[in-house]
Amino acid sequence: VQLISAGKYPAAVPKVKCRSEYPLRGFVKCSVCSKALTASLCSGHGGKYPYYHCYQKHKPKPYIAKVKMESGFMEYLNSAVPDKDRLKLFREVVVDLWETKKKEAGIDGSRIEAEIEKLEGDR
Repeated sequence: VQLISAGKYPAAVPKVKCRSEYPLRGFVKCSVCSKALTASLCSGHGGKYPYYHCYQKHKPKPYIAKVKMESGFMEYLNSAVPDKDRLKLFREVVVDLWETKKKEAGIDGSRIEAEIEKLEGDR
């Protein structure tokens, strides 16, 4: 305690919660209990292999190979890409909304400038 208060004790290093090796950790849910999956290296057959798995102590406990999980996730993302017609419609909606907001900002700016001129004239 004395070393800590004197500032001579090394500071504790915070635990890293998000590691780039396992981008889906905490994002994907367990198929059995719906809790977030974690990931780690599992040993076997003379080596260490990356897996996503559940913290909970239930049976069956899902262990999914990192490559299989991430390739399946990428397939899902690729299937969720909107077609060209929807992208075109989305762009039109965004541009229309942008133009509307831009006009509103211009009107508000003109009104504020008029009020400033009026106040300066009243001086």
